[in-house]
Amino acid sequence: MKKNQLYPTDLTDHQWDCIKELIPAAKPGGHPRTLDMRAIVNAILYLTVTGCQWRRLPREYPAWQSIMGPGIWTGKGPEIRYTNA
Repeated sequence: MKKNQLYPTDLTDHQWDCIKELIPAAKPGGHPRTLDMRAIVNAILYLTVTGCQWRRLPREYPAWQSIMGPGIWTGKGPEIRYTNA
């Protein structure tokens, strides 16, 4: 595990560099982002690998409501896409 990883499921710097450009920018004129997108991706990876409940996310990640809020994710399976946050 690298020094910047809290959990084995967290992205390494190299992995984050490979995907960070795929995360859409905040909408212009909208509320500025207050959450770190890398922390959100790490939380989703943690949930996926461990199978824990949303409400049981470790405190090091953003609040579960911030990740699973209405309008955040749409689609099913491999069609899941980021839509708003």
